[in-house]
Amino acid sequence: MERRNDGWWIARSWFAAAGEKPQWCGPFETIELNAPGGMADYCERYVPWFRRYMADLPTAKVWSDEQWRAAAAAWGSAPQASEVAQKSLWRNDRLAALAAHKRGCKPWQDS
Repeated sequence: MERRNDGWWIARSWFAAAGEKPQWCGPFETIELNAPGGMADYCERYVPWFRRYMADLPTAKVWSDEQWRAAAAAWGSAPQASEVAQKSLWRNDRLAALAAHKRGCKPWQDS
């Protein structure tokens, strides 16, 4: 895969992780809406929080066998195959509806 140095990876990560909002508004548009002074304003507002967050991340211990087994036990039993199939169809229908909606959306400049 080609290594890119532009904002493409940021945008891709944002769209993958941030839910529905970015479906019509990209990461840099979101930054402008959250900090109307632009990128510098956003960084001044939020970089201190990101630094605190990154400094306090859990260690790899959270992925120990003991930890993930406890989490799996707390979650409960695995669903039946029929439940997985039914929920997968529901999810696929919702994703198809979202994709259809996105195809019909125009950027705000063209609205």
